[in-house]
Amino acid sequence: HPVHVVDRGVDFRAEGEGAEKVGSRLDFVAPLVEGGSVGDVADAAVGIADEERVHAGEFLRLLNELAPDEQKLYDKGFDFTTIKTGDVDLGEKVKDLYGIELPAICRDVAGSLAVNYNIDEINREEEKRLTDIKENIDRQISTFTERPVVFVELESPYFDFEPEDIHSLDTLGTLYHALRVSDNWGKLTVERGGCLVANNYRYLRITARGFKVDKNRITGDGWHLILNDDWELVPVDQNYFIRKLVP
Repeated sequence: HPVHVVDRGVDFRAEGEGAEKVGSRLDFVAPLVEGGSVGDVADAAVGIADEERVHAGEFLRLLNELAPDEQKLYDKGFDFTTIKTGDVDLGEKVKDLYGIELPAICRDVAGSLAVNYNIDEINREEEKRLTDIKENIDRQISTFTERPVVFVELESPYFDFEPEDIHSLDTLGTLYHALRVSDNWGKLTVERGGCLVANNYRYLRITARGFKVDKNRITGDGWHLILNDDWELVPVDQNYFIRKLVP
């Protein structure tokens, strides 16, 4: 004969050799119907219902934390099955269901800020700041691209610098405002004016302004270089290159 148990909100029907789940996760209770009593089935069903209610309560608390607006929609009987896309504004739904009218100033926060903070003046200052930055970068680039320039090839360099003293110049390389480099050719110290190191670390450039040579000591505007023996600095097409002496 059919067995029909209704207890604590769980509706479970079992008939003969099988079991049918109605509204809850009760599939694994079927063996109890074949070999157990109606009481066994009822106890199992009630236990599962209690467990499901705990899970539902935990999920609801989590939902309230993550999306508090949704609880307000539940309270108004909102049908969530009507939501078909992921870009629904739940805040707007709550506002409509509760008849909330926002003051005019809240409708255009960006406009209000623009008026209070003089957005036009801010834009002008920002444009000037960007222009100044571009002009400064252009000046720095011209230092290492306009002749005369000293090119120093890097073989196995050791760099000593402060991280805050570097600035990327995109494909041209990295600008080091102050730098000490040791390599096979000797030691270079850049105290001001900077030097430009290629992105592949094969060579660096320094300005040749104020260029002076005193034996193995070479100085320029903001830097000095001490060459090791068997190395020399040679002029090539208005620029200067360091190279190893040819035997």
